[in-house]
Amino acid sequence: MYTNAKAKIFRLLTELLSITCIIAIPASCSTGSNEDEDDPTTSNDDACYISSCYFSNLRIPHVVKASDGVTDSTYYTTYVPFNKYMTIDQRTLTIQNRDSVSKGTDLSKVPLVIQYTGSFIEWRKTDAFDDDEWTTFNSGDSLDLRQPLQMKITALNGYSRTYTIKVNMHEQDGDELSWNRMPVPAGLSGSKPMRMAATKNGVIALVNDGGSIAVYTHGLSNTGEWVMQSCPSLPDKTDVMTLVEGLDALYVNTTDGQIYISTDGIQWSLVDTREGVRLLGTSEYFLYALRNGNLESTRTDQSAWEWNTESLDDRKDLVPCEDIAFVHYEQNFAQHRAVLMGYSPDEDNHFPMDAIVWSKAWSHFSNEGKAQLTVNEKGENWMMYSRTWDDLWQMPMLENLQVVSYDDKLMAIGGKNPYTEESLEGIYVSSDNGLTWRITGEINLPEDLGDGNSICWIVDNDDFLWLAVDGKIFRGRLNRLGFKR
Repeated sequence: MYTNAKAKIFRLLTELLSITCIIAIPASCSTGSNEDEDDPTTSNDDACYISSCYFSNLRIPHVVKASDGVTDSTYYTTYVPFNKYMTIDQRTLTIQNRDSVSKGTDLSKVPLVIQYTGSFIEWRKTDAFDDDEWTTFNSGDSLDLRQPLQMKITALNGYSRTYTIKVNMHEQDGDELSWNRMPVPAGLSGSKPMRMAATKNGVIALVNDGGSIAVYTHGLSNTGEWVMQSCPSLPDKTDVMTLVEGLDALYVNTTDGQIYISTDGIQWSLVDTREGVRLLGTSEYFLYALRNGNLESTRTDQSAWEWNTESLDDRKDLVPCEDIAFVHYEQNFAQHRAVLMGYSPDEDNHFPMDAIVWSKAWSHFSNEGKAQLTVNEKGENWMMYSRTWDDLWQMPMLENLQVVSYDDKLMAIGGKNPYTEESLEGIYVSSDNGLTWRITGEINLPEDLGDGNSICWIVDNDDFLWLAVDGKIFRGRLNRLGFKR
């Protein structure tokens, strides 16, 4: 009997000690535990953390006048941000969107989807007193986030973690473009042949000033003056209208076929001579040119240039020869493309009503290496976009045609249309690589441009458009291309 009673007492003491130890284990959400207290993903009764938070449909209100001209009415457009997921910092317990939502978004009703671990989630204003009540949140509810809020996650055992959530909104409309008129020195008055190009540090304007060649440089900023320098290394027969911009160099040719190269637009050196050549543009490794009605190309990364005639489809007689525009761009992560546009007169020297558009695309996987990429580009043919009577959205014939790749689209402008006598009607945009063109209503040209007798337009390394028309120079950029995360 004595032995059994002693054993019972020992078991009772052991059970009491075990219960005491369980009660003494601290909760990780409040005071930490024997696990890493910086790791909010502990799967137990004291776990409480937000693992995901993202926007549902956001809306932008638009206020308009009713038909009576007095009463205001409001309608809404909805959208989902390109990056709808918010960033969660588990150390500072903050939640915010790295990519700001669009200007004008209604932040008074922001629908949020929140995924979390814990028993329930509540919210209240950040300026609330400690004894103010919390409001239960259900995933998908809309919150007033015009000011930051507190979001509290409560664990199964009652412990909690409190986050601060904030929505960042752009102060500018991302799709707006405002033009700034730049100061223009007398040498860029528009009465002399001039061509612009982008450099690493800004832009240059190459000018034929009555036989002597001069270059004007300007920084990337909106402030500052043009700086003029002479170019003694370029002969007076330089055709400045052939200035083209390469990946890390500039090229220009003379009227007798000499080709010069420069890295800054100021110091030039003779690199090749090819009689009858007319430079068009560059790709990553090739320089393209017209010569005797043929389209040619050469590698620019080799010490000795070797020119080759490009392969065309069966309409070689329609290679553009007037008002030529050329652009090369990255179409997507696996393909590059070049587009050549312009006009060719018929046998009676009449010009067509619409531009002739040629295109060449090639595979461009970055892991292929230069050798394979050059083979890819060289091996593809140029194809002319065929036209039919039902093609309603073509690029009309415009003098001084200019085209750039901007905001994942092709954008073109030009001077007078000889069939309508209109000039600088607007910016033509193509979202299908030059197949169809429409005047955009989103970006407008500056006012009082002139007749378009002299036009140049380029994109610099900060995504600014530079437009020079008849001695006036403007600079502008879509706001969202300048937004910082």
